[in-house]
Amino acid sequence: MSDAGFGTVLVAGRAEFEPLDISDRLFDSDRYDPEAIQQVFFTTLERQYTETEPVQIQQFHWLFLTQADDGWRVVLMFSRLGVVGDQPRPPTPTRRKQ
Repeated sequence: MSDAGFGTVLVAGRAEFEPLDISDRLFDSDRYDPEAIQQVFFTTLERQYTETEPVQIQQFHWLFLTQADDGWRVVLMFSRLGVVGDQPRPPTPTRRKQ
């Protein structure tokens, strides 16, 4: 079995809880109260292993949560790849977590 593509989160940055204004964004109002949505921003530094070398990847995450009777629920999450060091890779578009 090949380990190519296998990765590990090395460190997660300090979470930021100061929300951005999302009043112009639409959420499923039948399931979630837009006023009750909490925002969390954080970064991760990951190491993935190719067949020849380890590669470090920084990711930026914008997480939307809401409180439910049984705990917190994920409403939406955007993630974006960054660049670490001299790796000239363009950032990827945001991805919606389903």
